[in-house]
Amino acid sequence: MTPSDEFPEAPEICPICGRELWSDGLPPAQDGNAWICGDCDQARNFGALDP
Repeated sequence: MTPSDEFPEAPEICPICGRELWSDGLPPAQDGNAWICGDCDQARNFGALDP
């Protein structure tokens, strides 16, 4: 898998939670070379705010 500015075509699976990338209705995001679902992306970004 290579980084891309284009969203992957459904159905792809999030490597973190195992759900389809579009299952939460949020756009997927890239995490390195992998696409992750919007929920996992938000959780990752929210966790980055912890002191």
